[in-house]
Amino acid sequence: MVEKTSDTGFSAPLFVQEMASYLLDHHIKDQLQAVNAGYREKALAVKDGIERCLGPYLEEKRGGSAGFYYYLTFRDIETHPRSPFFQFLTRTTGNPAVDGEKGNRLPRVIYIPGDYCVHPRGDFAERGKRQLRLSYGFEEVPQILRALELMREGAEHVKETSKLEASVR
Repeated sequence: MVEKTSDTGFSAPLFVQEMASYLLDHHIKDQLQAVNAGYREKALAVKDGIERCLGPYLEEKRGGSAGFYYYLTFRDIETHPRSPFFQFLTRTTGNPAVDGEKGNRLPRVIYIPGDYCVHPRGDFAERGKRQLRLSYGFEEVPQILRALELMREGAEHVKETSKLEASVR
């Protein structure tokens, strides 16, 4: 990118380059340490929230040591867009008690369903239906912890719905 910028004549003015050089030479180490420590603290807080809110429902939890994601595999709760869990969290169940009134939806949670991350006919297709990727890089910890509480409510909703459906059969 530097080469392309210089080649096209859009390089930064010399004083901006000097300021960047000074910051990199004198302050980047402390800044990187502070940022890394902050993300580590955030990762641990989210890990604790995951264990507290979703622990009983999980088969596996990965992540939190590099990057900004946790990868969760549920024991028996599906997470794909057609699943009751996803519909509860996106408030698309069709039930106003769960979704809220039209135009005034209850709080929602967005995640990347695992079935988007695997080949639909591959070896991990079935497992992918019970997985999700949770990002913690940009949102603040209190909001992430609230999202995890909503996910717990979603898991409880799925379990209660399953019990009711089983008793009707």
